Amino acid sequence: MDKKVQILLFEDNPGDVGLIEEMLEEFADFPYELKNVETLNEGLNLLEERPFDVILTDLGLPDSDGVDTFIEIHARNSRIPIIILTGSDDENIGIDAVKRGAQDYLVKGQVDGRLLKRSIQYSIERKKVEEVLANIEIARKKEIHHRIKNNLQVISSLLDLQAEKFNNREDIKDSEVIEAFRESQDRVISMALIHEELYKGGELEELDFSPYLEKLTQNLFQTYTFGNTDISLNMDLEENLFFDMDTAIPLGMIVNELISNSLKHAFTSTDKGEIQIKFCREKTREYINRKEESKNEGCKSSSFILTVSDDGIGILESLDLENPDSLGIQLVTTLVDQLDGKLELKRNEGTEFTILFTVT
Repeated sequence: MDKKVQILLFEDNPGDVGLIEEMLEEFADFPYELKNVETLNEGLNLLEERPFDVILTDLGLPDSDGVDTFIEIHARNSRIPIIILTGSDDENIGIDAVKRGAQDYLVKGQVDGRLLKRSIQYSIERKKVEEVLANIEIARKKEIHHRIKNNLQVISSLLDLQAEKFNNREDIKDSEVIEAFRESQDRVISMALIHEELYKGGELEELDFSPYLEKLTQNLFQTYTFGNTDISLNMDLEENLFFDMDTAIPLGMIVNELISNSLKHAFTSTDKGEIQIKFCREKTREYINRKEESKNEGCKSSSFILTVSDDGIGILESLDLENPDSLGIQLVTTLVDQLDGKLELKRNEGTEFTILFTVT
């Protein structure tokens, strides 16, 4: 350790502060600077103003007590190693804090200068190793996404080339074969876009879904041509809705199928029309109450509503969601089931699909 080690001490007992200072003065064989704060709030404010290399903290402060003290510090400063100082009667709390991410714990009255020095040095070095390993892993949840995206784009290109081959044959020109290739290509692209967004997200393991929806629908509008058709898109998307792969992929494919269906079938060549997409958390009283009740229990359950609608000619009255004869609608119903969601269809002045689902 060549540079000064910046140490922040959360401790309101002057006697304990003095002991820490004496032990460091006698045994620390590295340059350091010790800063003491007496309250949690004071320390958190100081951490926003200047960097520290290691934190020593008592768990009993005037404005915080127990393991919650560590949780509050760690939540805002997870990259700084934290060493817990406990009394002999609350050693179990120190062990709990280590399980939650603290680097070490020291029992007051049992710690000496050598142990304090070693704990500080080891905690800093362990944290550095953890950071290196984490960066390696990130470079790897990124390389995988990049490769998958590239492979899916290759598949999409192959489908495009195969479709062109059929397109040059007069006997099957404009047939369902060409359309089937195009639909398969759209489905592959919808998955490739997810991996592309995750790759760009860096450390994020979840997809920010609203920007992805914007990119997906833009791609679909560019894919299909409509002659004189004038179709507009109205999107009302809540921001910061993050989903993991198990939710993002089926949800993306659902949107792909419904938007494609509207673009292909809802409007005639002279129509002017609109396609709408609304996506948000469910703002029902039941959900709000459930969220308040479970806030302190770490519950992450949220309910969502996705609506895709158009003001076109309307979907066939014969369509039965329980037994659809269209491959696209069959896929939608299967994916909704995969999300443990509920699918609703309205036929008033066009077509409206609503998907309700919950993520835990």
